[in-house]
Amino acid sequence: MRWGSLINTVSLVALGLAALAAITGSFALPGGYRLYSVLTGSMEPALSPGSLVVVKRVADVGNVAVGDVVSFQQPGQPNMIITHRVSAIDSVGGATFLKTKGDANSAPDPWRLSYGHLVGSVVWSAPIIGSVFTALHTPWAIALLVWVPVLLLAFHELFQIHTILMELQLERKKAAA
Repeated sequence: MRWGSLINTVSLVALGLAALAAITGSFALPGGYRLYSVLTGSMEPALSPGSLVVVKRVADVGNVAVGDVVSFQQPGQPNMIITHRVSAIDSVGGATFLKTKGDANSAPDPWRLSYGHLVGSVVWSAPIIGSVFTALHTPWAIALLVWVPVLLLAFHELFQIHTILMELQLERKKAAA
């Protein structure tokens, strides 16, 4: 593989990933999976800050059991995703609600979660990787992921144009001689 096509490929992939991260704020995967980073120590020792969690969308609250670790939108703050363990399941008037608690927290969370708040169940986690994921969502990282590939592509194209012009000039000199 030539260096030029390698630079183009790497630059385009980086641009695509940066655009995806900038647009979604998180990474959605096929099959209803999403990636989130654990930001606090509320789930230690099971999940440390900086862990990456893979969350699978749950079709129904009935599929969630006490003891499951779930990610959910904090009531009143839909952009805040929290990952805690289900501590109780209540039914009120035919509706099912979840009570949650962080493993390291002394008290349960002050809210009851409806299905609308539930993002999904944690199916896999990896320590430290979430810190990288979080860092990639900072404005500096997104700018770096966008501008470095753009500059690489621009310099590569300028080099290609320069090479073509030099070849044309050489051909003209040969033809004139």
